[in-house]
Amino acid sequence: HYKNTASFSVFTHDQKSSFLVDPKTDFVTYFPHNIRWKPFSNIWYFFKNIWLILHSDILIIGGGGIIFDNEKGVSFSSLLTQWFLRTKIARLNGTTIVYLGISLEVKKVKNKMQLKKIFQKWDFIIVRDEQSASLLDALQIPSSQIPDIAFLYQPEKKKILPGKKRVGISVRWWFLAEADEMWIGSMYEYLEGEWYDPVFLLHTTSGDDAQNDSIFLKRIMTGKTYHTTGTIEGTLKVYPTLYAVIGMRFHSLVLASAHSIPFLSISYGPKTKELLTLMDVPKEAQISTDHFDLESFKTHWKYLIDNYSSRQIQIQKKHTEIRNDLILKLQTL
Repeated sequence: HYKNTASFSVFTHDQKSSFLVDPKTDFVTYFPHNIRWKPFSNIWYFFKNIWLILHSDILIIGGGGIIFDNEKGVSFSSLLTQWFLRTKIARLNGTTIVYLGISLEVKKVKNKMQLKKIFQKWDFIIVRDEQSASLLDALQIPSSQIPDIAFLYQPEKKKILPGKKRVGISVRWWFLAEADEMWIGSMYEYLEGEWYDPVFLLHTTSGDDAQNDSIFLKRIMTGKTYHTTGTIEGTLKVYPTLYAVIGMRFHSLVLASAHSIPFLSISYGPKTKELLTLMDVPKEAQISTDHFDLESFKTHWKYLIDNYSSRQIQIQKKHTEIRNDLILKLQTL
């Protein structure tokens, strides 16, 4: 639409976790960011954020979970204040606000009511799940729904390597009970014993172990030898070489789907459950966080191996269907 006149500023906590490479794109650190350890840097972040938002024609927010109250160590009121500040600055300048493919994981009624501070009826709001659409509808805020925008991802051709079959594992903190976290290491060692080549797929490398996959793995794999992809760039390069995926992170399942890789999901909440329903994933390929142990994993793994070819065909077919639907909805919107 803008031809060659458009320029983009991307706010991020972790530039290494972005795979966007564009000379017209400027990466900017969010305010706040490590404010306890970098107080003076945050003064610069604060004024840079304000200046950029004030001088933008459009503020695009998303995709993914932008505000939630279901994760330990994350303050809902802090998230709300941050988004209120950003959107308030945009509204003062008449900047168009677009919420693109967002999700809202808000459980407490008092928190749901406060969402009106950051969403208004004239905003252009696109959510990625029914739960978020219903929540906004209850607040009388209109929205449209599309599948997650990561379904647009264009993968590289598969590069299955000779030797051991490589299995990607994506995990995250908080949604497993502390006693169950030990089974991740046992699962990794079991796959090694069965002559597979497991590798942990890192999706974010910033923040504490609630967000940082690398720190979380160091804690739960203490004393064990293991391999990781290092960065999101490394993760994307590994995907075409994978035989199977064991995915807990939402986008690990979307990326497995994009590469037509059979997977087992470790479903931890409404967000992933709705994704699995959209993708028609059978129960046998879903590992519940309520029954997460090595024996349960072995049962699900046997199902994946026994039904590998049929699952691969079904995943490819369903991904094409979802992607085409997403493109059509975006064009319509």
